[in-house]
Amino acid sequence: MSQELLSICIPTYNRARLLTKILEVLGAQIRPVGAENVVIYISDNASPDGTRQVIEAFQKQSGLQVVYSRNETNIGLSKNLLKVMAMGKGRFVWTLGDDEKIANDAVPNLVKALRERDPGFVLMFDTRY
Repeated sequence: MSQELLSICIPTYNRARLLTKILEVLGAQIRPVGAENVVIYISDNASPDGTRQVIEAFQKQSGLQVVYSRNETNIGLSKNLLKVMAMGKGRFVWTLGDDEKIANDAVPNLVKALRERDPGFVLMFDTRY
């Protein structure tokens, strides 16, 4: 099996409701590009809400590759961000907040650009906020 192309890395804490939304959007965008190309990594910073259940339900429903890790204690945002980025095994890593709004076709467009151009670095941002 070839190395995954894109690791989508999401640090999260106590935002199960928002995480549900971003996972639904990502799931719909990952399927058309091929699930073998993109893996979602989530580092849960000891959330006391239903974060684990949201992720387990998404994994079961979507069939997509999701790697989940839960910290025993809250290690702070910076360490959790570094942890989730280190979890990613793809050639490229995209870090997303658990409250991000993702543009339509962001994943397909990014995967296409990564395949065609093989850039060393990509910086993406959205000015719609």
